[in-house]
Amino acid sequence: MGLSYKSVVIIAVFLFAYASGAPVWADETGKEHVHEDSDQHKENVERLLELMGVPAQVDNAAGEVLKIYSAKITDDKASDEFKKLVSAYQTDLQKMVAAVLSWEAIKPNYINIYARHLSPADVAGATQFIQSPAGQTFFAGQAAAGEEIQGVTKHLIQADLAEPLKQLSKLLREGLVKVRAAQDPN
Repeated sequence: MGLSYKSVVIIAVFLFAYASGAPVWADETGKEHVHEDSDQHKENVERLLELMGVPAQVDNAAGEVLKIYSAKITDDKASDEFKKLVSAYQTDLQKMVAAVLSWEAIKPNYINIYARHLSPADVAGATQFIQSPAGQTFFAGQAAAGEEIQGVTKHLIQADLAEPLKQLSKLLREGLVKVRAAQDPN
């Protein structure tokens, strides 16, 4: 399966949320704007994100990325012992990723950033749109388009990650050889 278009968008938003300090924006006069920071505004932003399906997408995105890495690292040429080593490592990695990338872990970042960049009127309008027939059609169209370009996205990700994954696989194999050598003094 690979990453869907929507998952890639969610990952991009997540990376923005973590990488940026969520700077305020400025209008043409250069005056900076920071929107309301009230609890009610943040609750409305959280509701909007839920309507957009962000929580499920965030929770699914990390798993999809790990699946791609897993498939590349443990190719058909890998020994059973190597696959066990990688599997043990990936179990720990999955736990770490889930602790850091789950919706519950990053929800405050998303909410705070969107609350700073969207006014209460923006949130209300977006919420109304999402709940409208046009909004429902728009999101259904996004899902269909996302399914169509999933193969393209998967190909691009795999093409960009092919060489780094080969290097990682080589390092893991070399490490396994060293572990075996240290265990067998003969």
